[in-house]
Order: sequence, then C-alpha cells, then structure tokens
Amino acid sequence: MYIAIYVLLASLLTYTEYVSLFSFFENDIEAICGLFFLNMLVCFGLEKATKIVSVKKSVKMINKKVIAQNSRAKFYGIDVVRGFATCMVALAHVAYRTGEPQLGGHKAFWGTLDGLFICVDFFFVLSGFLIAWVHFKDFGNPARVPNYFKRRFSRIFPVYWIVLTLFIIGQFIQPSTAHPHEFTPKLILTSYFLLPNSGPTLMEVAWTLYYEIVGYLAFALLLCFGRIGGAILAAWAAWIIIANIIAQPTEFPANFYLNAFHLEFLMGIGGAVLLRKGSIPFPRVMATVGTIVFVSMIYFRVDALTDSSNLAMRLIVGTSASMVILGLIQAERTGKLSIPPSLQTFGAASYSIYLTHTIIQAPTIKFGWRFFSHFPSEIWMFMVAGISIAVGYIFHRLVELPATELVKNLVMREPAVAAE
Repeated sequence: MYIAIYVLLASLLTYTEYVSLFSFFENDIEAICGLFFLNMLVCFGLEKATKIVSVKKSVKMINKKVIAQNSRAKFYGIDVVRGFATCMVALAHVAYRTGEPQLGGHKAFWGTLDGLFICVDFFFVLSGFLIAWVHFKDFGNPARVPNYFKRRFSRIFPVYWIVLTLFIIGQFIQPSTAHPHEFTPKLILTSYFLLPNSGPTLMEVAWTLYYEIVGYLAFALLLCFGRIGGAILAAWAAWIIIANIIAQPTEFPANFYLNAFHLEFLMGIGGAVLLRKGSIPFPRVMATVGTIVFVSMIYFRVDALTDSSNLAMRLIVGTSASMVILGLIQAERTGKLSIPPSLQTFGAASYSIYLTHTIIQAPTIKFGWRFFSHFPSEIWMFMVAGISIAVGYIFHRLVELPATELVKNLVMREPAVAAE
C-alpha cells in the first residue's frame, strides 16, 4: 500500500510540476482523477499477481530459506571500499569550499580534489549490485516483493528522516546563507518522501536517494516478472542511451527518468547476475584496472564530472566501478583477498557519514575558522573532513543502528540483519 501511495504521489507531482501543491485540486481535478485511477489499476494488478503466485511458490520459498544464508553472504572488501568512497565524498565537499574567498580563497591541491565527487557514481553501481546479489534467488517470485520493500524502507527512510528533521531544526536556528530554503509544503513533502521533481531538495546530499528509490522500484520488476522484468530494465537502459545520444533531455520528468545515473544502478544489477551465474578470471587484475580507470577519471576529466547527465562519463565510470566491485567480490569469495577485522565494519557507517557530513562541516568551519585559518587549506581540509567522518561514525553507532533495528523489528517482525 505504501508503495502505491509513493507511485501515486510521484505521478501527481510529475504532472503538476509547476503548480502549487494545493491549488492543482481546483484546476486539474479531472487529470488527477485519471492518474489516480491508472495508478490504482497498476497497484491492484500487482497485488493480485502477488497473491496468485504466492500460493504456487510456497513450496519453493521453503527451499529458499535453506539457501538464505548463502544468498546473503557478506563481502567485507566491498564494505571497505564503500566506506572509503564515502570518506572521499566528504573530503570533496570540504575541498570544494577551500576556494571560497572567506575561507582564504586558495583551492586545495589546485582544485583537483573536486573530482572526488565521482565516488557518488560508485554508490549507484554498488547499490544495484548489492540489491541484486541479495535478492537473486527471489527473481520471478512476487511473493517476496512485500518483504523486499519493507527491507528497503527500513534501511533508507528512518535514518534519513532523523537527519532531515535535525537539518530542518538547524535551519530554523541558524538559516543557511549559501543555500537558503523556503519551506513550502511541496518542498517538505518531496524531501521527506523522496518524490522526484524538478525543484530543489532540502538536504543537498539527498539528491542521490531520489535515484536510489526509483532504482529500487524498477528492481521490483525482476521480482515480479523474472526475465520479463529483466527485459523491461534492458529496454529502459537502451532508452536512456538512445535519448542521451539523440537529444539529451533537459526538462523534468525526462531529464530525471532518462538520466544516465540510472545506467550505473542497472550495471550493478547486471554485474551481480553475472557473478551469481558464474565467475570471472583474474579478479585482482580486473579490480586493479578498474581502480586505475576510475582514479584517472577523477584527475583527468574533472570538468566533465560537473555534467551529471554526461552519458560517456557515466558509462566509463560505471564500467570501471563495476570492474572494481566484481574483481573484489570474486577475489574475496575465492580466498584471494582477506580483510583485516578492524576494517570489516568500516563500510557499515557509510550511510550515516554520507547523510551527516555536510551538516557537520558547515558549523565546524564556521566556528572553528579562527583555529583552521592558521593552517594551509590542504591541512585544515583534512581536519574538517576527519571531524565530519568521526561524527558520522558516532551517529551510526548511537542512532542509526538502534533506529534501524527498532524499525525492522516493527516492520519485519524479525531481528535486524546486516545492512545491505
């Protein structure tokens, strides 16, 4: 039901993009009723398909419980890389600010670290990989869809809502001058529920979550329809590529739903399917080559990174990130890579660090500038980034873990499992 509500609200906001949140009921009531009817038909059809197939799949589900442990195998190499990529994004945000006149005006390392924002692309590929790896055995099993969405909700929204609420409180106490916000009902609604729209979002780093949510919804097609769902996702990928080659979309909703970032999520899904069905040769070589290409994109193509819809850039970066992920997974599962215990929990805190780092960095720079100003930008940049990462890790331990466990116990009615 909550998925139906999300789809309905997304459709309404897509159609009424430039209309007030409340005024459209007066002007576009007929169109809204049509959208409501269409969405209810889709949701009703999915629910019926789930109920019909769930009976036929009951025996198969019992067998799947036996192999559940294997399907949720933990790979710590990916956790380490995920944690490292998150720290690089945190560092990139500070590096970007080093060029501001009030902060000395000297870009750290001549601005080359701005390219670290490319690590966000790694998250998209990794998200697609992990979700497909964990739920590979559930392909073509609609009965698993409710459980899948409950897990996704428990993982994404509770912690995000906590951080967003703290951010809003902070904005009322000390409004941002760099990015002022007008707290309209539409902005609050779309920000809290991550509903795609052409407007801004309250918390800037949350822009990636809008793509994640759409990716999760699209992935459900594999659970509902198996190979047919895979064909639909392949057609979507082809549509994105063709649309960006012929005429790059510039207006919402095309510039969102046909954005090349979605390709990286789909690459991750494809990589997981490939690795589930077989293995790859020379995994450490593949991971090394992928890393070299990925890092080279940071250094040599910084200007291109600012164009979020650059198709060639997304394809190159997405492919190199896929090589890193596949190489690490294959190496670890064949015993060719071992991770020190001290690093095995590093990546688990990545979500908290990502959500909180900019919120921590701004006041840290503002109130600590008298201290930081005595150091070169290359030094205080690492100091601020380190503080934000440390606070994010503490937030993960004290807030994210208990909150996620509580919500999962309520929603799933089972003990919390390791974050995917």
